[in-house]
Amino acid sequence: MTQPAVFNPLKSIAVPNAGSMVPRGLTVIIGPNSSGKTQMLKDLQARLLGQSRKLVVCERIDLERPPALDPLLDILCSTRQIRRKVDKKNRQVVESLMPGLGHNSQSHWTLQFTEVQQFFNTNPDPAHQKADQFLEHFGRSFLSSLFLDRRLVVTNTVDSFDYENQGPSNELQALYLDKGAKEKLAEEAIRVFGKAIWLDNTRANRLCLRVSDDGKMPSAEDRLEPEKMRGYRLIEEEGDGFKSYMGTCLSLLLGQRPICLIDEPELCLHPPQAYALGRFIGKYGTSSDHVTFVATHSSHILRGIIEATKKLGGGPAGLQHDLGADRKRVPPRRPLCLGRRHRRVRGHLRTLPAAENSRLYHGRPGPPS
Repeated sequence: MTQPAVFNPLKSIAVPNAGSMVPRGLTVIIGPNSSGKTQMLKDLQARLLGQSRKLVVCERIDLERPPALDPLLDILCSTRQIRRKVDKKNRQVVESLMPGLGHNSQSHWTLQFTEVQQFFNTNPDPAHQKADQFLEHFGRSFLSSLFLDRRLVVTNTVDSFDYENQGPSNELQALYLDKGAKEKLAEEAIRVFGKAIWLDNTRANRLCLRVSDDGKMPSAEDRLEPEKMRGYRLIEEEGDGFKSYMGTCLSLLLGQRPICLIDEPELCLHPPQAYALGRFIGKYGTSSDHVTFVATHSSHILRGIIEATKKLGGGPAGLQHDLGADRKRVPPRRPLCLGRRHRRVRGHLRTLPAAENSRLYHGRPGPPS
């Protein structure tokens, strides 16, 4: 299990007329435009970052502090998200090292250890009219947000880093250290777009992604030659669809945060590409130690997710539910889908009764309506 996931603060979500759910693995929020899908993700983001925002869609979001502060700080230190040190006045301080991924949270900060203890021990305002100062500073350690604006820049060129003495501070730096993620990202780009993509570190203090249209990866020797690398395009010069797709794949492959929010991943994509991305999400967004929320109105994304999770799950029974207890539980590698029932979805999903304006779906194809 990814270590910070042990302290995942998200325990349950309640949606009006649909009861509460314990999110695990992949949760898909379905609905037409302006039905509240994005606002539900914003509700989750605000609570996890300790903001005082009033909930718009969710009725309740239950969070839980870790049982003790020191084990959490130890894990965040070991993953190089924070650093503990002694300042010039011989006081223990905690310093942030890694920024938030895809959201506006506290920038790099330094707190005295006594302040951290105070924030940790202070009970959150039950009315949420005041910010939760503990989550304001530490909530970003649990959350990655992939709204469209973030997906379009997550693969942009970044500064290099001293990997022996520093942890990665963004996705491209993390990719530099992850051979498996580099291979899977390259395979997906060739399979879906017919393009080769690779990480270029020949620019001394810069890391960037290069793209080749012929689908052929340059040799390992050529990838060490600056003059040859200069002849290939940067990913920043590609279209929005390719950048958004690769940004989503990169974040899922790295799994840097235990909670990932993906808003309308189908934007900028043609239907076959959206279907392929749904399959990728269904394959890599369903691990038991992560929680992935996807908001979509695309039947292509849904079909892709269903196909991938059927292969992973070994059977069509994708949802375990106990309506009497008003709680819906999902096996780690199956999707739970919350959304409005509408014609674009009905042809691909079997509907389970749950609410007046919301429905729970699971991945068994149903007859066309």
